Amino acid sequence: MLCTTHNMLNRVMVHAAHAGRGSSSSHVRALATSTGPLRKSPLHAFHEEQQAKMGGYAGWDLPLQYKEQVKESHLHTRAHASIFDVSHMQKLRFHGDDRAKFFESVTVADLSRIAPGQGGYTLIPNEKGGIIDDAVFNLFPDHIYMVVNAGCAAKDLAYFEQKLSEFKSNGGDVEMETYDGALIALQGPTSAAVLSALCPIDFAAFPFMQSERTTVGGIDALVTRCGYTGEDGFEIGVSEENGIALAQLLCAHENVLPAGLAVRDTLRLEAGLCLYGNDLDEETSPIEAGLNWTISKRRRAEGGFPGFERVAKDLKEGVSRKRVGFKLEKGICREGAEVQNSEGDSIGRVCSGTFSPCLEHGIGMAYVSKSAAKVGTPLSMCVRKRAFPAAVTKMPFVATNYFSPSS
Repeated sequence: MLCTTHNMLNRVMVHAAHAGRGSSSSHVRALATSTGPLRKSPLHAFHEEQQAKMGGYAGWDLPLQYKEQVKESHLHTRAHASIFDVSHMQKLRFHGDDRAKFFESVTVADLSRIAPGQGGYTLIPNEKGGIIDDAVFNLFPDHIYMVVNAGCAAKDLAYFEQKLSEFKSNGGDVEMETYDGALIALQGPTSAAVLSALCPIDFAAFPFMQSERTTVGGIDALVTRCGYTGEDGFEIGVSEENGIALAQLLCAHENVLPAGLAVRDTLRLEAGLCLYGNDLDEETSPIEAGLNWTISKRRRAEGGFPGFERVAKDLKEGVSRKRVGFKLEKGICREGAEVQNSEGDSIGRVCSGTFSPCLEHGIGMAYVSKSAAKVGTPLSMCVRKRAFPAAVTKMPFVATNYFSPSS
């Protein structure tokens, strides 16, 4: 789950990917501009100590890249483990006897399928059936924990406040709490081994999206097995004052390096995961986005969330456009590039694109006409008045490695 409030950041990521192939990494920093004062993460001093290239993102001053080139850092994460500072994500808790009922009234989640300690990925729909934001959540005995995108935090909170007022005026018992804290994502195939040496949890029996309050190296923490890279991994929440100590503790392991936003984006795109603001927005329905799986059979039948009428219609009648993955024979495509069919007709637009460090060619996602969404369909990507051959391909582009106890 990532978010960008404008197209500039995605350009940062595309150029950052090429920094790993010899182009100027200083260009990454130059492109990452933001107006107004920037908030600093609890790990800011750690990033400076590690000589990170910093840039403005969703109102925060965050690391885009460290000493390693983007391709090197990307491949390290796929082979070993990296940490990412995701403290900028907005963290919420919902309390009260009716918290589950409220949560289902503002998301497409089906909490009846979620056991205590477990969680999931969900969407916050608007009245038109578009997507206000995507989010992750976990259930606890006394509250629901939720993390939303930093770039959407202000509108999400305003929306929730409005819905809370309506819900409570009808007698509902629910309260929303926002809080700050350091949040570090440890991602990569060796992440469980790294964390096992610091934490008493038995990770062999700890499935994807499970959460538990514990300690990591003696630091009180909330550990959730999740992430947005396609690899096994964890998000570890600690108090602001313990953020740097946790980052240093994790990076003391020989297999762990810090990684920036540029790498997080190339990893998530290889995994076929959506970036809010590029691949998802308030006009796009979950069905167009290929996120049907987020809506359970019960929620499809009962509804009870904003925009249900459009979602039900899209499920029954189909949609005119779909999000697809594509691969390029050469070159890369950025968001906004026109997509044409073999006859030269315009059939859609690229929403995300980058160079894949693992596959060593361009990949991306686009919304195209339903008739062109079949795997193998030839496409032409129009970049600076040139047409680059491409083809619709299955996602994820690189196989994911999410953990389950039976794997």
